[in-house]
Amino acid sequence: MSAQPVTLWCTLHPAAGKEGECRQVLLDLAAKVCEVESTCLRYEVFEKVENASAPNKIVFYLLEQWPSQADLDRHTQRDWLVAIRQRFDEGLLAKDELIENVIRVHVLGSPTRPSSTTDLSLPVSHVVKPTHMCELEKISPASSHLGHKWDGKHNPRARTAVSATTGARTCSRSTYGETLDFICPVVMNANDFEPSQFFRHGERTPNATRFQNAGGQTDWPFNQNATTPNALFYGTGPKLIPINDEIGKPSLPDGGRSIYCAHGELTDTGRITAMKLGRQLRKLYVEQLNFMPATLDDPAMICLRSTQYQRTFSTMQHVFRGLYPSQFINGHEEDIKVFVADPRDETLLPPEDFDERFAELLQEFTRRAAIKWNSSPEMQFINRQIGRWMPNGIPVAVDSKPLKLHGVLDTISAVSATPRPGDYLPAGFLDPKMRVIMEKICAEEEFAGYVYSEEFRSLGVGRILGEIIQRMSSVANQVDQVSDRTKAPRMLLFACHDSTIAGMLGSLGAMKDPDWFWPPYTAHITMELFRRVGENAAQCEASILNGCTWYVRLKYQSQTVTLPCGSGEGNHFPEYQDIRTLVSVTTTTN
Repeated sequence: MSAQPVTLWCTLHPAAGKEGECRQVLLDLAAKVCEVESTCLRYEVFEKVENASAPNKIVFYLLEQWPSQADLDRHTQRDWLVAIRQRFDEGLLAKDELIENVIRVHVLGSPTRPSSTTDLSLPVSHVVKPTHMCELEKISPASSHLGHKWDGKHNPRARTAVSATTGARTCSRSTYGETLDFICPVVMNANDFEPSQFFRHGERTPNATRFQNAGGQTDWPFNQNATTPNALFYGTGPKLIPINDEIGKPSLPDGGRSIYCAHGELTDTGRITAMKLGRQLRKLYVEQLNFMPATLDDPAMICLRSTQYQRTFSTMQHVFRGLYPSQFINGHEEDIKVFVADPRDETLLPPEDFDERFAELLQEFTRRAAIKWNSSPEMQFINRQIGRWMPNGIPVAVDSKPLKLHGVLDTISAVSATPRPGDYLPAGFLDPKMRVIMEKICAEEEFAGYVYSEEFRSLGVGRILGEIIQRMSSVANQVDQVSDRTKAPRMLLFACHDSTIAGMLGSLGAMKDPDWFWPPYTAHITMELFRRVGENAAQCEASILNGCTWYVRLKYQSQTVTLPCGSGEGNHFPEYQDIRTLVSVTTTTN
């Protein structure tokens, strides 16, 4: 008799503030477990439940091929528990909580949680409701997963488990940010999935010199690389620029190079965070999902776009270097191009400098914010903190001149991202409470138009949203008709700005009054296109022939966002409100 796969189930209680670290350890452990033959790893994230003794719980699965369920005696499960305790740093788990962990055994019959349970330890003290399940395993070619070569290093049991069950795919969550991302329950091959990544540039210097009277440092020596894009600044027209377009800054009289940043220039910290984002994209789409190849032999597989700013183009360079380090592009750097549009035709940036009507609407929302906030207790608090440093003694306000609140926030945000903020501004500027207030007010001033005005949405980000939805529809039609799009890019990367990110979120209903916020440096949006196919091989083939449903999912900072559009029945994936049909999203954006 063949061995049945069974599951050991352990509930972990992360210590306060350690949830993200605990999840990362889970992912690291999953990578090691997947190297063991006939073994894979699962975990569930549970939502908060009223009256639960430990609401932030992570349920941890270890699947193995055991000779029989009888072999899972108390001795075995205790050994496993000891191993888990040794593997996790004690600081990641709340003290005394691990003793209360419940370990259970399941006979694995499907990708979903089995209904039958054998309790091997303490009784359950409360009931929790599962929100997501993620299976951290690499799928073999036999499961039709993405069409890439399987190297045999990952879970061999996956091919039998997938073929014996529903064929649903669940994959590991991204670890960029505090939440873990998942992809389920769609079958993905190269034709059935397309991610588009929009990211704000990394940390930069202020866009103007302010507060010289505060006595702080005014130079920004944060460009140790002393390089800058070259062809980016040759004229304003549209251009294709190699990803490695980079030259050294002009030499100084002593032969050295200036490491000082100009206004609005990406800093060394910004390069690091951009590289980190690229590495997380590689970990998810290359290493975990095998969606993109490990080595980029064909530059046409990826589409890169940036606005015509040094900070966005340099951010794109470092995100790409994190996604595909030089050793994984086989000398194709010159062939990998970034498209940069003429600023007058740019869709990745709201057109306040080129569209008079949009500028008028923006000014109207500034006026509304000024009426609401200029005499508020919040603004009085801000002036008590920094009013003495304002030019000509004029109190700071939403629309104050010569320096408005938005400009003050620009400097504070840039300074706060430096290694030693106190070298640049007095302590009053660096109060976290004040910065939260300022970001809320400025976000309402700049982004309320996307929530309340259809014309504002259309002029601001309507074109870029239209481009993305049109592309998704084109991909869906192409795949449905010919079942192949080998010549089209698989992944799209867009380097843009805070106003782009916030504009998209506001227009799609993901930013609302009164929960205004300002997107931080390297804030990113992911728009993923999926196709649903049948639950088994025969149904999959039939669904491709007869047409099938396409879905869209939006993520902000790696957290899934449930869009208000298409909330009715039939407009989302069954049981997944955050996965909308392409039709419903298209109708809303139109």
